[in-house]
Amino acid sequence: MDEKKEAQNCWEFWNCSKENIKKCLAYKLKMGRECWMISGKFTPGKNHAPLEKRNFKYCFDCPWYKRLNPDS
Repeated sequence: MDEKKEAQNCWEFWNCSKENIKKCLAYKLKMGRECWMISGKFTPGKNHAPLEKRNFKYCFDCPWYKRLNPDS
């Protein structure tokens, strides 16, 4: 099965490394399904994993957000 369909948290969806997960505010706050509620945009090195895989700035442009919020 497609890994992205099976993801239960954002760090699983993005296949984040264990090192990045430990630094992630969404992980620390157990908000892997509501990570956009923490911040309206990603800031590399601050609360979020590095953005090398991501080509968006704001959470509402994130594929994970769109998957969990299809009507927004």
